[in-house]
Amino acid sequence: MRGAAGLSLLLVLLWAGAALALGPSYDCSGVEPGGVEALVCGDEGLSALDRELAGVYGAALLRAAGERPSTLKPEQRGWLHERDACICTPDPRQCTADSYRRRMAALTARYDLAPPVGQARFTCADQPGAVVLARFYATEPGVLVIERGGRRLLMFQERSASGARYAAQGREFWEHQGEALAIWTPGAPQVRCVQAP
Repeated sequence: MRGAAGLSLLLVLLWAGAALALGPSYDCSGVEPGGVEALVCGDEGLSALDRELAGVYGAALLRAAGERPSTLKPEQRGWLHERDACICTPDPRQCTADSYRRRMAALTARYDLAPPVGQARFTCADQPGAVVLARFYATEPGVLVIERGGRRLLMFQERSASGARYAAQGREFWEHQGEALAIWTPGAPQVRCVQAP
């Protein structure tokens, strides 16, 4: 009987250790029920995304060490608020998963944690002679980083019938066979761009 009890205790301890290893990157014991953190704690897939993001965020922190002013930590806090708002959506799980994937993609592209899979130069009708550099990342979802006039714009790939369409915060870049239509400012008209040699 002692052997069976010992074996049962060992199995319980092993299960608890495995459950802990499969949990998210944070401690679930003090999490309020009914929120996104609780949702992540109870979902193996979301927990895996949380652990993956923790690794990507750690790598980004190392890259951002010399950044002045440091914007990564405030941005991460802002992202956490956005993620937590997923609980109020029609599909909180899908919203949360998408939020994690977009955050990892953004960090990967912004901090060059993976090389771009391609890049191209464009000239646009609103600033003739000025060059726009576009770098494409094979993240999930795909990310485009545009360097234009000393600014970096980050956009996520969206479904399109033809070409590659990227958008974020009212900005858009829709590229097809060496030409693109861009919206640089939310609400502004589209601008035609052509790939430069």
